[in-house]
Amino acid sequence: MTISVPAGESDRLRPLNVTRDLSAVADLIELCFHKTMDSEGQRYIQQMRRASQDSRFLRWAVNAIETTSLPLSGYVWEEKNRIVGNISLVPFNKNKQRIYLIANVAVHPDYRRRGIAHILTQKGLEHARRRQVDSVWLHVQDHNLGAIKLYADLGFQERARRTTWAAASTPTLARDSRRVAVTPRRPHFWPQQHDWLQRVYPDEITWYRMPDWDVFGTGVRYWLHRLFVESNIRQWAAQKDGQLQAVVSWMPAHGRTTPLWLAAAPDADEEALSALLLHARRHLITQRRSLFIDYPAGEMAAAIEAAGFQPHRTLVWMRADGTA
Repeated sequence: MTISVPAGESDRLRPLNVTRDLSAVADLIELCFHKTMDSEGQRYIQQMRRASQDSRFLRWAVNAIETTSLPLSGYVWEEKNRIVGNISLVPFNKNKQRIYLIANVAVHPDYRRRGIAHILTQKGLEHARRRQVDSVWLHVQDHNLGAIKLYADLGFQERARRTTWAAASTPTLARDSRRVAVTPRRPHFWPQQHDWLQRVYPDEITWYRMPDWDVFGTGVRYWLHRLFVESNIRQWAAQKDGQLQAVVSWMPAHGRTTPLWLAAAPDADEEALSALLLHARRHLITQRRSLFIDYPAGEMAAAIEAAGFQPHRTLVWMRADGTA
């Protein structure tokens, strides 16, 4: 693919200079997304600003652009020596697959509807394909129909829609039910749990900050992980009328919010699922961290909401081949 930049504008598009652009890019991202930015997003902006002042980090970053999954590479658009457009390119590796994530596509409100986002995204695709990556991904909020069309016109295809649910209320006692039993996850539940994890979190998106599922299993990797990495893995299972309905897993992670990894049958009983999530929340409340769930959009929404979670956002995951 070749890039068609309007005549006289090619000098406005240039690669991100990680040693001097981070602060300006942070300002632009904050301006463009402040209305939908959560606490994690705000911390991300603060980290970018701190990094822009950290000489040791900047020296390291120059040599780590293509080897670490951080937004250290990309392109910016300048007008009158001011950055008004940005795109970040984040490399990932999973099972020998080389993947690029396009992120932080931002254009200053005063410069929108001029094709800048289109040109930046084209340039990002070209950059990734020159490096012969296997695929290029991005995700965009489902209500941003203009951006979805832009990306579709550039060859991206929707692969999934996923909702992030944030714990929003203090966990309460679940209604007693003799038919629902919530217990610690038992080893013989693992084969079914593993199958459900692969259904809920398809292989093609597990490169994006998801654990190796074997750390929740019963084999050597599970025990080695508990022995040398993290012993505080917590798992519970819900059964109704003696039938396994779902398993939820938790382990510490960096940051103030941590995920619950929910493995459930596609036709799981809603009462059992809510009881399971409430049980996990009550037992994790001493961790003093907020919890969230990433789950296929539209699935088990009533059960998750009944457990005190509220939908934070729904993202459309889109993919383009890296070799096209």
